[in-house]
Amino acid sequence: MTRYDEELPASPAVEALITASPNLQYVLQITIQEMLNLLSVEECVIFYCKENDSTVAVLAASDPLRKPEMLSTPGRAALADFPLMQQVVLERQAQHITLSQATAYPAVLAQMQADQLKTLFVLPMEYQDQVVGAVQVATRQAEREFTIQDVALAQLLANQTAIAIENAHLYVQTERRAQQLAILHELDRAISATLHLDDIYHAFARHTTRLLPYDRLLINLLEGDHILVAHIAAGDNSGPAAGATFPVKSSATGWVIAHGQPMLRHNIPADTRFAEDEQLVAAGIHSGMVVPLRYKREVIGAWLVGSRRRGAYTPDDLEIAQAIADQLANAIENARLYKQARQEIAERKQAEAALRASEERFRQVISSISDWIYVTSLDEDDTKANLYLSPHVETLTGYPYENFLTDWSFWPEVVIHPDDRATAAEQTLRLAQGQNSEIEYRLIRADGEVMWVRDSARIETTGPTSKIIYGVVSDITQRKQLEAQFLQAQKMEAVGRLAGGVAHDFNNLLTVINGYSELLLQRYLDEQNPLRHYIEEMKKAGERAAALTGQLLAFSRKQVLQPKILDLNEVVADLEKMLRRLIGEDIELVTKPGANLGRIKADPGQIEQVLLNLVVNARDAMLGGGELTIETANVMLDEAYTRQRMELKPGWYVMLAVKDTGTGIEADILPHIFEPFFTTKGKFEGTGLGLATVYGIVTQSNGHIDVSSQVGVGTTFKFFLPAVEQAIELAEQEQMDEGPHGHETILLVEDEDLVRELTRTVLLKHGYHVLEAAYGREALLISQQHEGIIELLATDVVMPQMSGPELAERLRKLRPQMKVLYMSGYTEETILHHGVLETGVAFLQKPFTPPGLAHKVREVLDT
Repeated sequence: MTRYDEELPASPAVEALITASPNLQYVLQITIQEMLNLLSVEECVIFYCKENDSTVAVLAASDPLRKPEMLSTPGRAALADFPLMQQVVLERQAQHITLSQATAYPAVLAQMQADQLKTLFVLPMEYQDQVVGAVQVATRQAEREFTIQDVALAQLLANQTAIAIENAHLYVQTERRAQQLAILHELDRAISATLHLDDIYHAFARHTTRLLPYDRLLINLLEGDHILVAHIAAGDNSGPAAGATFPVKSSATGWVIAHGQPMLRHNIPADTRFAEDEQLVAAGIHSGMVVPLRYKREVIGAWLVGSRRRGAYTPDDLEIAQAIADQLANAIENARLYKQARQEIAERKQAEAALRASEERFRQVISSISDWIYVTSLDEDDTKANLYLSPHVETLTGYPYENFLTDWSFWPEVVIHPDDRATAAEQTLRLAQGQNSEIEYRLIRADGEVMWVRDSARIETTGPTSKIIYGVVSDITQRKQLEAQFLQAQKMEAVGRLAGGVAHDFNNLLTVINGYSELLLQRYLDEQNPLRHYIEEMKKAGERAAALTGQLLAFSRKQVLQPKILDLNEVVADLEKMLRRLIGEDIELVTKPGANLGRIKADPGQIEQVLLNLVVNARDAMLGGGELTIETANVMLDEAYTRQRMELKPGWYVMLAVKDTGTGIEADILPHIFEPFFTTKGKFEGTGLGLATVYGIVTQSNGHIDVSSQVGVGTTFKFFLPAVEQAIELAEQEQMDEGPHGHETILLVEDEDLVRELTRTVLLKHGYHVLEAAYGREALLISQQHEGIIELLATDVVMPQMSGPELAERLRKLRPQMKVLYMSGYTEETILHHGVLETGVAFLQKPFTPPGLAHKVREVLDT
């Protein structure tokens, strides 16, 4: 047995170890050790660089002491300083060179002589058809040539390492987003925990630099027809001081306030629109953002952040800046109103007449605040009494105002959620000890609705043993819902990536299994052959597996959609007879088609699959019979509705609802129903992919799905798709015969050997002349050597070295009349736009059958 035979079986284990670990340095050290053992060399270095980048960085080396010496400058160096590596990265081809061959590369020769190296071997690291770096190995022994097996195993290990590097990058990005959410939460707490403007400004500036590093920060407030510089944070004393004013016109801040829109600026010195920029340029500011401060749809000012670094901010940063701007505006307005209220309370001590007038104005001010403000006295014996409650407590809780005014314990003992009362009691204890406090907890409204609030309380000592508590209770239910939606979206996206990757590999295997099964049944096994039954069962299993991978692709939103303009009423009507047979006689089916129903643009097969999955789920929930209602309607989704659902925009939608009178869904189960493989059915009763498929199809079709359920009453699913004003398109009829024949020449490019062999066999049996290649470069060479006409290029989409679209673009320059058919079981956005085929692109979904391949080839050639 050769060393190659011994090493090859170990590669899956190495691959699993490398791609599963989030510890990049650990993975790199494994790679280095495997390279040293595999190739019997003394040195291994892993570099990070991409094709569109002119710099290179050392990630790891077998000799860590030599790592800094390999670069001319700390951190990164020019890729041109490594000519052999530059050739490998650009050509995507491994290269090795001996000392006697290095005279053509002076820089390489100098490196090998300095390190006493006899042989140098460099190979690319590739991930999803992109070079992300290179691995360099070297030996000080006698000059040697690396075998084909050495190169193949080393390249496999290098590509596995590339996957680990990119996984580590994705992990870092996810961690960074989580850190941003945590900082946003801390910022919200910091500026909401105080009602003093100066404290708010300093807390805002301190936390903002963790999200958006800056060299200058200004908070500007609108004061009549002028702008007031309320706060400035800068590393120098240049520019306006806090308290300065300037006109609204001729300033970027004025423009943002007037238009209510944020502004992202990349090159302030070259932008001469605004007079105030002179101070920013003098301070060396190049990049900046100006964001409106909005309170209850009114712009009260703007905040500016600037950096001396060019291109310091991105559109994503602008989105974060607007989010914290809304938090700041709310805190500023609350502090302003609180300050006004405090002043009026102080005036009450001066005169009884002034007190009455002040109380009236105070009530008017507080009644305009959406938050609930309370003032409570705390005596020596911990006796508590409500001195003041703003009227908004009725709106917040649904209970009468008097319940709170006469009984201090009503709030903690009745309104606060039982599970959170201990947390609220801890806050009361801290306040009694003279400590300010801010907590979040749940309330139960009079109508039973549960809502989240933030309770910010500040203690003030008024005597040796007495204190006054000033507090603000804010409704944060919407923020909690958005946080939960964001975390759920992240989880579903991660699972979707995994599902799409699994489906890709399975579709290649199923193409071979189902294809050869079809060939055996059509050509070689007649009805009397005893083996025919086994092949038919194998084909059925393959088709079921293909359906499962189709569901995985649907959930991961990676399936290829071929949308048409549809009338949902017609879709329901066409399926109604089949649905009645599907649900059985003990369930009554009621359809309520909406009048003048709008059109939608969607893949008809996918929409039918959504309806079938929802009906099957409804049937399984009504084992003792019941009523199933399918309803369609035109609906207008306003801003209040879409604000809670980030993927939707306000406008007209077409709704389809499926309502049953079944057992309903438990509240703790409801958040998980769209997760793949989650099911409440018994073993072998379901795959757990039905609702996951529904979720993926509706989401990829730019729609949204809602579900409501009550145990013992039933469940209603509603999905919404955007309405369009276009004519209905007729669906094409599926071809069921063996497939047409031809005589043309086809260039077949497929990196999976088994799939390529099957495809070639089918095309040859249908009369075509086939030229075949495993990779893009091989296909280019075959095209150059073939003197005749090549009528069709049939190519996989995702391949090593060169993608299918890139190959097609290069071949069309040489053969402009050649047509192209793409084949794939899973594809990125190279030929798609949000899962929809680009205009004029011919595509065949894997796994395909021999007749399906024959029909598609003939269709493309005849177009």
